[in-house]
Amino acid sequence: MYALTTAGVSGQQAGVILALLHFVLIPPVWGIAKVLIPGEGWEYSVLRIAGVTLSFSSILILKAFEVPGNDLLSCAPLLYAVDLALKHVGASTLMSTAPTQTSSGSGVIVAGLLAGLSVAFKLSNGFAAVFLPLILLWGPQGSTLIARVKSMAGCAVAITMGFVLSYGYWGYLLYREFGSPLFPFIGG
Repeated sequence: MYALTTAGVSGQQAGVILALLHFVLIPPVWGIAKVLIPGEGWEYSVLRIAGVTLSFSSILILKAFEVPGNDLLSCAPLLYAVDLALKHVGASTLMSTAPTQTSSGSGVIVAGLLAGLSVAFKLSNGFAAVFLPLILLWGPQGSTLIARVKSMAGCAVAITMGFVLSYGYWGYLLYREFGSPLFPFIGG
């Protein structure tokens, strides 16, 4: 917003640009709603639309408390990670309906990498990212406990790798400059 303001963009134009940036969040929120509200009828679609609408109404509440708009964008990779993890588990496992097609194990790794990226964007996202592997405890229907634990471990390792790969160099520069890789973010 600061860059838009200094560039002479009007408030209305800046609002439209910010709203367009938040469209990035619609696909994962819709995917999460589709897994948590399975069904093919119009009633289920209305419930999903209501759920997505309610989830985006929190933006207005956050803005009322002067929370920066980039907080929502920094959680986008985490929302995609949760969406992928829920798709891996499958709606059939969570809602006890007929079996559905689940994603491969690579979705778990991608989910972990995205969660790590989200933590690099905003360190407080780490509190949510830590619980991402627990979603995998439900595992796809018919999977063994060992397979579920392997998925959880793979996701945890991928979260760590995603964070290190995306924050590592920046953290090193901060360490070199300030003596702490977290200094500007966690007061020194």
